[in-house]
Amino acid sequence: PRKIKVELRTEVFMPVLTMHPFFASYAISQASQRPMHDFIAAGGIEEYSLCAHEELFAVEAPGNSMYFIVHGAMRYILQEQFKRLVSDSSEWTMPASSCSASSDYMGSAEQLSNNTVQRLGEGTCLSEASLWMRWEHTGTAVAKTPCNLVCLDAERFRQIMSEILP
Repeated sequence: PRKIKVELRTEVFMPVLTMHPFFASYAISQASQRPMHDFIAAGGIEEYSLCAHEELFAVEAPGNSMYFIVHGAMRYILQEQFKRLVSDSSEWTMPASSCSASSDYMGSAEQLSNNTVQRLGEGTCLSEASLWMRWEHTGTAVAKTPCNLVCLDAERFRQIMSEILP
């Protein structure tokens, strides 16, 4: 039955969603949990797998989703031409074990040619900005190892949020 399927999906995905500060705050707030259940029921959140060395997204590609790394490791290669845009960002130095509130990247950095490479691990969020605005990626994300991700559909998220906001 549909109701049991939605409840099961909610039990599976809510712990992943609440790794991010927005969803964690929302989960403990007095706000109705119905919109998140509707979002999950509408297929707004899905599991996604990558093989090692498989690309998740490329620089300047449209950001249509937010991603949570559940298992595995990835590399985020910030292109040289975008470094100035993000160099003052406080998220640049956040540990990989927490989600970034406004970035495509986090973790420790290394140089590769003129590009900065971020190592991304379990618990890292990517592309949150796609939930709030039209977004183009400022780098390329590639799986270092086989990865399991949770993917939030940004358009469905905005649609659900617009229905509940005053």
